[in-house]
Amino acid sequence: VADNLEAAKMVEITPSMLTGDWQKLPPTDSKSRSFSKRMGEMWYTGAPGATLRFTFRGSYCQIYDLLGTDGGQLWITVDGKKSAKPIARFDSYCTYHRIATLGVFNGADGVHTVEITVDKDQPSRQPVAFRLKDPATELAAPKFQGTKFWPAKIMLVGDLVK
Repeated sequence: VADNLEAAKMVEITPSMLTGDWQKLPPTDSKSRSFSKRMGEMWYTGAPGATLRFTFRGSYCQIYDLLGTDGGQLWITVDGKKSAKPIARFDSYCTYHRIATLGVFNGADGVHTVEITVDKDQPSRQPVAFRLKDPATELAAPKFQGTKFWPAKIMLVGDLVK
């Protein structure tokens, strides 16, 4: 297949790519203990407006991250073009946290600038309601509140541009 991902690589997220309130998850954090063997070092934010920004030369980009009960939603801007709507890091399986990928770019080879920004609103939690015993009570609990984002790596077919 011509557009296979055999040349894909995982790239570390660095502090210089982050603006706003971010923290590196410590090894003692429960998510680090659960996922670090597969994801390596993870970053975390729950702050609306916090942004992951980088430039790459290539044709494909995803973010290796987590979905979860308190996941937020993100605006993706590539080469100045903002997504039509925010992308939720929450879905109908989010009664727990799990590894996922966030699709960012799949297109023409070239130099591309990416900005991923946490939205001020959390996504609807209704997609998971059918899995809960008492949806009204459980969805109002702190477990299901938040605008969190846990990126671990950038997957590229290409290379970062400094």
